[in-house]
Amino acid sequence: MNWTIPVMDDTPRPAFPRVWPWGGGLLVILVMGFMLAIFILPETELQDKRHLLNVACGGPFLVWLLLFGVRLSAYELTVFRIHARNGALAVRRRQWQRWANQGSCVLISARHTVPEQQGARLIAGGIVPLNQNNRLTFEALEGMLAWTRCASLLSPVLDPVSAYLRQHALPGPVNLYFQCPEGEATLWQEAIEKEAKRLELPLAELQPLDKEGLPGWLLAASDCAPQGPTCLIFTELDGRPEASEEIASLLLASPAFCHAHKLTPASHLPRSLMTPFAHLSEAMVLMFQQQLPAGKIPHVSHTLLPTPQTEKLQLLRAEQMTACPALFDVDSALGHPGCARTAVQLTLAAQSLSPTLLLSMYQGQCWLQQVIPGGDRWSD
Repeated sequence: MNWTIPVMDDTPRPAFPRVWPWGGGLLVILVMGFMLAIFILPETELQDKRHLLNVACGGPFLVWLLLFGVRLSAYELTVFRIHARNGALAVRRRQWQRWANQGSCVLISARHTVPEQQGARLIAGGIVPLNQNNRLTFEALEGMLAWTRCASLLSPVLDPVSAYLRQHALPGPVNLYFQCPEGEATLWQEAIEKEAKRLELPLAELQPLDKEGLPGWLLAASDCAPQGPTCLIFTELDGRPEASEEIASLLLASPAFCHAHKLTPASHLPRSLMTPFAHLSEAMVLMFQQQLPAGKIPHVSHTLLPTPQTEKLQLLRAEQMTACPALFDVDSALGHPGCARTAVQLTLAAQSLSPTLLLSMYQGQCWLQQVIPGGDRWSD
């Protein structure tokens, strides 16, 4: 698990000292003091009842009062120390919660998939097409030259990005990173350059993403957010013979950038969580403690998960996420996944009106990402 948040449970307040033992002790001391006074004091002093009471009762009572005061002082000192410790822990918990909620903002997202081109509506909880293990292709692009196919796919995902930047008059050029099947980087880079030129989209940097992909980029951006808007493009076209064709784009920025330019993001992406599948249950509990709680997340979608882990996730949904009526299997709707599938999954959640929890497999572990609509801020 990539979160190492320490356990910070409050120390309970100790119970107030019980009074009845001290009352019984006072009675015993008074009786002993009276008997001792009778044996010690001379006969003349015993005749003076007022003096007898002062000696027999006043002295023992002062001793008892001193002991009881010491006990109360020790109790109050313990309470003060516990209160100070719990206050410091509360500050640390808020700091860790802010750390867990650091992340990026999605300004706008777009995708182009075969089912949606055919008229399907990919909505969590709705009726979705069944394309499990199928390879879906854009039939209209078959037979075209590779560069023409790339340009045809880039247009629907770069047009919204260009329009958003013009609408909000955001300053400076955009950093654009893309991920594509191995061996196609040069082809896609040239196609993106030409499409950006056509759209008059200024680019400060254009280069392929490393093998870390979308989860790796989001994890790094949680601690080192980009200064300006960053566009990420993920493509799957003629890459692997079994993967469905699709493309997705994300225009991301830091919360500070959105605040400075008075932008309302489409959604917020707090810090991702990586965990071995064996510790998925504990990881979900930790995420719901630090980020949006499970009761406020009505949608959960998953992709790239092995069948045994999907079955385990069904059980966890029933145990921990009672607000979610069912899991959304992205691969069942979009066919066999490729390198762009996690990004497509994120665009589906980013355009939802309700919070969504994403689960995917990344580097042999489970990647968890909350997607919170722009109108709902997470904990500051």
